[in-house]
Order: sequence, then C-alpha cells, then structure tokens
Amino acid sequence: MDKTVMKNRISYTGALRTHSLLRRFATCILLGVLAFLPAQAARGQQPCAGVITTSLSLSESDVFGEYDVFLRLASLESNESVYVVPTVLSSDSNVMVSISPKWVQFGADDFPVDGGVVIKKFRVAVLPDTDSIGGTISIAHAVIGTVGGTDCDPEGGTVTVNISDSGAPVRRVNISKTSLIAAEPQDGNTGLTDEYALSLATRPSSTVLVVVTSSDPLAVKVSPQLLEFTRTDWFEPQTLTVTAVEDDDGNNEKVAIRHTASGGGYDDVVIPDVEVLVVDRDPFVPAPAATVSRTNLVMHEGQTNTYTIKLDTNPSEKVFIVVQSTNTEVATVSPSVLEFVQGAPSADNLLLHWNTPHIVKVTSVQDANAVSEKFAINHTAVGGDYNNVSVSSVYATIWDDEARGVTVSDSMLVVDEGESITYTLGLDAFPLNTVTITPTSSVPGKLSVSPERLRFTTSVSHLPQTVTQTVTLTALRDADMDDDAVTITHQASGGGYNMVAIDDLPVVINDTGTVTGVEDADATVPTDFALEGNYPNPFNPATEILYALPQQVHVTLTVYDVSGREVRRLINTSQAPGRYRVRWDGKDTRGHSVRSGVYFYRLSTDFWRKTQSMVLLK
Repeated sequence: MDKTVMKNRISYTGALRTHSLLRRFATCILLGVLAFLPAQAARGQQPCAGVITTSLSLSESDVFGEYDVFLRLASLESNESVYVVPTVLSSDSNVMVSISPKWVQFGADDFPVDGGVVIKKFRVAVLPDTDSIGGTISIAHAVIGTVGGTDCDPEGGTVTVNISDSGAPVRRVNISKTSLIAAEPQDGNTGLTDEYALSLATRPSSTVLVVVTSSDPLAVKVSPQLLEFTRTDWFEPQTLTVTAVEDDDGNNEKVAIRHTASGGGYDDVVIPDVEVLVVDRDPFVPAPAATVSRTNLVMHEGQTNTYTIKLDTNPSEKVFIVVQSTNTEVATVSPSVLEFVQGAPSADNLLLHWNTPHIVKVTSVQDANAVSEKFAINHTAVGGDYNNVSVSSVYATIWDDEARGVTVSDSMLVVDEGESITYTLGLDAFPLNTVTITPTSSVPGKLSVSPERLRFTTSVSHLPQTVTQTVTLTALRDADMDDDAVTITHQASGGGYNMVAIDDLPVVINDTGTVTGVEDADATVPTDFALEGNYPNPFNPATEILYALPQQVHVTLTVYDVSGREVRRLINTSQAPGRYRVRWDGKDTRGHSVRSGVYFYRLSTDFWRKTQSMVLLK
C-alpha cells in the first residue's frame, strides 16, 4: 500500500468528525455527478468502472473486508488516468469504518497491450467500540477521468456493508497461512520462497510490535523479523517472506516460525506458529535396485503370460538382466536377456531406456499329461553398479487342461497416449451355446476397453477360425510424463469355454506429454535459456507457457499454487534446443479444475531455473 495513503488514514479519535465531513464531501460530489450525467449520456458516455462485490457482511471482531473495483477498457493512452474515489454515503451512528486506499488510479501501465479488464481492491476495516450495536453503511464510488476523449460514467456503483456487533472485540492476531513450502537453493540458483501475512483483529491502544523468529535459522530465514502495527494501519496485512537455507544433508526438514507480540494490549495474545516444509533438491540417492511387476503367475497349458522389469536408478553404464526358467520343458521365457540403457530417454532408446518397463513373456508348453507344474524364473543383473544387485524371482503355476481355446490376434500392442488401437478375439472350436468373453484392463484409468463384453453365438455356422470380434483400446491422457505398461486379461464363460485360458495382451502406452508445439524449428537455436511468460494472462480456461532452450537438457515445468503446493507437472523429459509452448488447461494432477487465483510456474533444468506467475479468472 502507498505509505502516503496510510499516513492520511482516518484516526480513531477524529473518526466521527471526519465521517461527517466525508458525508458532506460525498454528497457534493454525487449531486454534481448526477447533474452532469444526462448531458454526458447524450454525448455517448460509457459505463467503464464498477464494483464486483456489492455487499459485505462484517463484524467488529473481523479485521477487514475486501471488494473489487474494475475498469473495463480497451486501453488507456499514456496521458490518460481514471480515478475511482470511495466515500461513505450513509451510515448508522453506531458503526464506523475506515476505507483504504483513499482512491485507486488506473493508468496506461495497468493494461496489457491487448486490453482487458483491470481489477483493484478496496479494503474496509470496522472501527471497534464498546457497545454491542451493529448497523449498515453504504459506500459510493465516484469515477473521474476520460478514455479516448469520452468521459466515463461518473458513478462506479455502491457497496453495502452490514456490520454486526457482539460486544467488546477480542484481541487476536490474524495469520493468512500456517503451512508453507520452501525449497533450498541449488547450484547457485535461488530457492523457492513462500509468503504469509499478519494483521491485528482489533484496533490497539498503542503501537504493537511482533517479533518473528525461526526455530532453526540454519534451515529457514524469515524477513522481516520485526513488524510494527500502529493505531492507523493495524488492520493492514504485513507480508513475511520465508527463505530456505542451502545445506548438504540431502534431507527435507520441518521448521517452525514463531511470533511474539507486545504493546497496545496485545502482550498476552498467542499467535499460531507457521510450519515450513523445507524441500532439499539434492535428495538422498537411492541404491541401485530393480522392480519386478509380478512375482507370481498362474497359467494354463499353451498360454502366454507377461510381467515387466525396470531399473529404479540410472545405472553407471549399460545393464543386462539374464532371464532363466528352472524348467524349460514346462515353459519358455522370452527374451532371455534384457538390455537397459543409461542416461536420458530419446527416440532411439525409448524401449531400452532404464526406466522403461521391459516385458518378459512366459509361454507354457502344451503336453499330453494331465499334471500341473510349478517352476521359478530367476534373474541375474550384470553391468555397472548393478553387478551385485539382487532381482526378485517370479514363481509360476501351470494348470493342465484340454479345454477349447480362444485366439488373440496380437501378442503385444503399443499405443500413444490419447490414441486408440484395436485387436481381435476368435474362438478355436464351435461352442455348445453362447460364449461371453470379458476383456479387462489392469489399469482402467490409463487404458479403457470397448466393448465391455463380446458374444459369440451358435447361429454362426462357419465357426470356428473365421469369425472374430474387435476390441478397441483407448489410452487416456494423464498428468505424468512416464510410459505405462498395462495388461488386458480375458475371462470366458458359457458354451463349454468356462475353463478356457485366454492369453493376456500386454500394452505399452507411449506418453506424448503436454507440449503443444515447437516454434521456429528452422530458425537459429536460442543462445540462452528463457521463460518467456504465458499467454493469455489472466486466462480462462487455458493458457500457453513459452520457453526457450539453447541445448539438449532434461526439463521440468511445474505449476504451484500460492501455498507452494505442486498443482501439475506439465513437462518432465529431455528436450532438444528450440522454442517451446506448453498448454495448461487449468486442471490439477487428478484432472480437476482448479480455483481462480494466482499460480506460479517454474521451469527447471540441470543448469537454469526461473519462476513466474499467472492469474486464472473464472
């Protein structure tokens, strides 16, 4: 807030006299405005300003209320300004308020180059008293100025403030947030800071000082460390900035920010602590390990089943995992060796990348006996820092049967996120009656199946072999940047097929990310990293974020709310040099639309980071 405006605030002792003068001043202004209005309307006068909130309900125990005033214009010339001046039009004698600031000014610098709606705030504070009588106050707004040579409507709307009074106010300190997140600096770059604000709930008898301390100054610093609230600005929130201090422990930490008030009758007031989660961006590095998706398999004779193996950490060099069945007469495994490539993923090594799930197929042998068998599939890792890493075995059971079969057209499918793909199912033998086959996705939230059931009837005389039915798989978009492995299982019933084992169908989903385009593909490669902002801003419902990369790097682009919580990770992949634009649709990781407000987006690489803000207006 403008300090000059704060110094001119209405004092408590002179409030009644000032209130009377303001009413007279407001009456003169409004009479002049009303007399001037018809002539202006005839000359093409336009309503360009107004208030968004037309009523407030406050009590004398509230610190303040806020309402928005807007200016709707294409633009303002450099020499043009529009002023909106609030004044108390009428009020009950039992209540009194202070309005801040005394006026707002809209100038050419307030508008984006393409025009729009500019919003500014007025704050209303109730001046406490010792009675228990409430009342109502009306606040009018005069609009002064011209736009493009045309006068604005001199009336900016009226706000009605209904004030309740429960008696003598309770002294307390209002705090905007009690939970914050800050990130440590890394590689010479500044960390992610967070903010909160304090204000007094009631007018103090004299100046109040609030001392602010960190429970661990080596982990978190807070600024300023001393706040001063006077009898004039007691209700104005004062902002504190919390900054994480870099250390070498690699651990996240929790720190408390404490507050102690003194003076003005606030000596005994207890102020809540603020808890700060400090995120260390040099985290503990996990030991090499491998994840096996399934450690137990149940199969029928002649059936093919699958599981996946992926590495948990980036290896120091190429890693091989040898896959061996303990009983090759019962089942075979393929491939016998899995290859994992270190480093960042690329188009050339995507299927071999260390973080990509590698598929192992297990095919049971059809034999003449009626004995079920059990066996193990063992894994041995070779190469780099994985030489001595233990990888879990898979234990399989083969059920012997002579039942009819179902043919699956494909043994594996690959589909891009957001796209669909099909395969077919066919009966190997004529059914006794109608057969129903139900295909099921192991992760419905990532891969949907249509239709839910397939029906094969005995009315088709040329069964089996030539009649097939089609299943459509659709890969659903998600918020991460990881490829996914999904298994389609099948269950048959009826027509003598109840005990038939049908091959599972493994599906790899390629994550295509959220990049909407690459600009200047044939132009000169950018010379510097840049986060060029988002457009439009403010936006609804979506915006595009622009950035530039001078070299091939791993990029993360993350959206945070004002509390520092991660809302959505838009990009998390390696990208080539160039200029990019990424669309954010205003939704969080779960696909839910977020609220209106200010959000921050941060672009991070191994060498460079930058954070900017954007506003979602609904």
